Amino acid sequence: MAALRKYLISIIALIIFCILFFGGLINKHIEADNIEKNRHVTIAKVTNTSSKRSSGGVYYIYFFANSVYTTFESTADNGRELVGKYFEVNISTKKPEYSMIQLDKEVTNTSSIKEFNTTLNRLKQ
Repeated sequence: MAALRKYLISIIALIIFCILFFGGLINKHIEADNIEKNRHVTIAKVTNTSSKRSSGGVYYIYFFANSVYTTFESTADNGRELVGKYFEVNISTKKPEYSMIQLDKEVTNTSSIKEFNTTLNRLKQ
């Protein structure tokens, strides 16, 4: 009886894990599809990093339609050297909270960076 109970608990835990895992994959696909169909390219600033055992990520900030968004995206490494740098970010015009930072497309144009910081400071007030 105890063995059957442990077996059922294991099966239920596995089912819950699968639902959460596949639900996350589906949600990520929906976000990517929404960005692809409603793409707008803007600038984002990397503000912080996070590092865990096997992965890392970057926190970044951007704005669209007078709203400021802060989000996180996983990366292959910890990304510490990216903090304070600016990159292109693809966002969805329908759901601007959906974004994908393009870490291979650094923005170095000083006038674009100045305009970004000026607008960001105005929106944060």
